Amino acid sequence: MLDLDKYLDNSVEMRIGGEVIHVMQPTLRMIDKIDMIESDLFTQIGHPDQLKIFHYEPDYDLKPTYERLAVLAKEHDVYMETNTGCHYRYLHEDVGTNHVFLEILKAHGVKIMTASDAHQPQHVGMHIAEISRQLGLD
Repeated sequence: MLDLDKYLDNSVEMRIGGEVIHVMQPTLRMIDKIDMIESDLFTQIGHPDQLKIFHYEPDYDLKPTYERLAVLAKEHDVYMETNTGCHYRYLHEDVGTNHVFLEILKAHGVKIMTASDAHQPQHVGMHIAEISRQLGLD
């Protein structure tokens, strides 16, 4: 069973029987995206590399984890998000999902959605053209 208490994304959204349900979690904890994908409760995973806003770099190579996430997302038909919020709100150098992870997702044929993570009306669509180009959508 999926333990929703350990998920962070301050707004986790899922669809059950066509109804959108929001699960709000105010705590900052590591998201186990693998469990989320394998649960088959989620149709999309937002902020797949959001911990980068803290410039946290683990002491191990993330590529195998990215590969596993990509394989599972493809297998479970789950969209992964590339989101510009970390760039314009936290001034992170990546505009969207980091290049290595994004290329792995694309190589596996994972469906990728774009988002500006707007919390204010003036941020709607911010930098979407840039991440669209990264996806070859220009």
